[in-house]
Amino acid sequence: MKTIAKVLAGLALSALAFYLFFRNLDFGKVASSLADASLPLLFASIVIGYFGHLSLRARRWGTMLEPLKRRVSFYNLFSTTAIGYAISWLTPGRIGEVVRPVLLARREGIPVAGVLATAAIERVLDAVAILALAAAAALSAPLWWRVEGRSLPVTFPWFGRTELVDAISWMGLAGLIGCAAGLFLLRTLVMEDSRFLRSVNRRRAAAGRFTRLWEVVRHLAEGASFLRSPRRALRVGAESILIWVVIGFGSWIGLLAARVRIPFPGTFLLVALSAIGISVPTPGGAGTVHIAYQRGLIDLFGIEPNLASAATFLYHPVTVYIPPIVFGLFFAWRDGLSPSKLRAMRGGTEVNPPGGDHDAV
Repeated sequence: MKTIAKVLAGLALSALAFYLFFRNLDFGKVASSLADASLPLLFASIVIGYFGHLSLRARRWGTMLEPLKRRVSFYNLFSTTAIGYAISWLTPGRIGEVVRPVLLARREGIPVAGVLATAAIERVLDAVAILALAAAAALSAPLWWRVEGRSLPVTFPWFGRTELVDAISWMGLAGLIGCAAGLFLLRTLVMEDSRFLRSVNRRRAAAGRFTRLWEVVRHLAEGASFLRSPRRALRVGAESILIWVVIGFGSWIGLLAARVRIPFPGTFLLVALSAIGISVPTPGGAGTVHIAYQRGLIDLFGIEPNLASAATFLYHPVTVYIPPIVFGLFFAWRDGLSPSKLRAMRGGTEVNPPGGDHDAV
């Protein structure tokens, strides 16, 4: 019953966002802008934004998993990530974020809790990278934004009236500091000689009702053990920034395909707005991503509303929604994963899917 209520609430939010997106548009002009789009640039945007970013994401995941298993198959990293994306786009509750690490853990023989921990930390790293790039873009805005865009004052409670780009820069900086502090605290907790881990090990050794729970906590800590090595942690951080630079570059190429010209740094502001839209619990970000991206183009960069709407449509669903579903389902089919096996995996049932022996690098 709760699931049905969540789905209905998500659909209602999508409907409201789409109403705000479509109102006052001239559909003839939108169609004309779509027809005028550059197909070669659109294709390049898909290749860079999907395959480029997913390859880097797989590599980063492999780096994070090195303390648990020195060599993890790149095919397994890539395909499970692709499958997880497809499931998350197609189902409520983002269950792909659970299926992805469970599937990889069973293919590679790694403790599930440890792989789940890396998947959770990935979300934090993504937030840090998005905030860092958006804050850098906003802080450098005087060099490019006021020429290309226009003044957009906003009012915040207790802080008064300020420019939106200035607000984004300060909010991004505050969020970045908060996320960095959280990662530093996590690194302190998972160090081998930390008081926290010693306490967990004592509780594991003592037979009791919660022994299994402390085993899970220990495995979760092992999933974050890549933070113990400063070199590995810096490498993961650099890979995280590179992932989102590639995503931003793919989005920028997509805008060029739609005949929209904005400075490249401004793309990271749009990516941040898009991430906010995706975080709203709607099916595949439908509607919320559209209105966030569209308003960003119109309000920040002064793009004509019909052209901005056409560019948004090329962004979602053409480049960020359809390719992940198509290729994710292809990998699921190739690896023999049926819907029943995926549901069993979500529930923790033992499933040994075909294709688990891929060792390609």
